[in-house]
Amino acid sequence: HAVLAVGIAFGDRDRQQLADVLIADQVQTYESERYNKDGSHQWRSEKPAASARWLDRCLQVPLPRIVRRMGLMVCGEMLIDNAEYRAMLA
Repeated sequence: HAVLAVGIAFGDRDRQQLADVLIADQVQTYESERYNKDGSHQWRSEKPAASARWLDRCLQVPLPRIVRRMGLMVCGEMLIDNAEYRAMLA
């Protein structure tokens, strides 16, 4: 019914801080991309949306001094240690 993950996020370093709570309203895997001969790419999987009930619960829980950020979460199993690829995903 729900996934809670603790780990690494490489989103917007100017906005996100250590200990921010990231809430995914949609999820997209970056490992299902298609890279075309012309260098372009396209996503090959759906972006499932979180339920409105789950999002409402995430926002209603009192978390003093905790910043919550909601949006699309791009995820995968591959460790991305390449600035250009990471920027493209962002």
